Amino acid sequence: MSRIIKSNRLIISPSVELGIFEPNNNIPEPVNIISETEEMVRILLQKADRKANEIINQAKAEVQELLDNAADEAKKIKEQAFQKGYEDGHEAAEKQMEGMKKQILAEVDQLHHEAARKKDNYLLEVKEDLIELAIDTAQKIICQQLTLQPDAISAIVNNVLKEANPKMQERIIIQVAPNSLHALGEAISHNKISWPADRLEVEANPDLTIGSCIIIAPSGTYQLIIEEAIEKLKKLFQGAEINE
Repeated sequence: MSRIIKSNRLIISPSVELGIFEPNNNIPEPVNIISETEEMVRILLQKADRKANEIINQAKAEVQELLDNAADEAKKIKEQAFQKGYEDGHEAAEKQMEGMKKQILAEVDQLHHEAARKKDNYLLEVKEDLIELAIDTAQKIICQQLTLQPDAISAIVNNVLKEANPKMQERIIIQVAPNSLHALGEAISHNKISWPADRLEVEANPDLTIGSCIIIAPSGTYQLIIEEAIEKLKKLFQGAEINE
């Protein structure tokens, strides 16, 4: 029974390897695009976090304004009660101040809850939108680069072969997207594929997109699917915490 091993790693930071390509495979753009996309997402999320903090700070300022106004009003009420010098006036002032205090505390509590809700909603909405935009853009640029540089398929295949490490005597089948077939054939004819040409076959797989490949060998099936790699990157971003 053959094994299916998925190679869907991308390099998104020095500490997190997901790798599609090895860094020395001379692929000028796609890997860098993933790293740049990660940085772009982080920067945008930090901006979103600063915006959310502005919401909180604004709420705090409103609370402080309420408290300052309440203190001024309480002072006026006490002065009026003192000037009247009447017991009933003093008692009425105390009741009025107590009612004002309860009202202000309720407004402060409401402001805190509203600010927290706005912050949470804002961060969730912005985070999802930014991740979708950044990942979608990265995927389109990667596909564009692979289209403009069709010989990049040889580095992709070699990387999967290196990771799969099938036995050298095995006869293997390499499947790529139809529009990558010619470039792969050229790479084989120029000995750019690290596998004996007499022990490999090349097939076009209409289910594959440019940049993806499947290697079928007696010891197992090895594959790199661009969409799966991008989806994995997307999930990593969705699960990432926002830095303060």
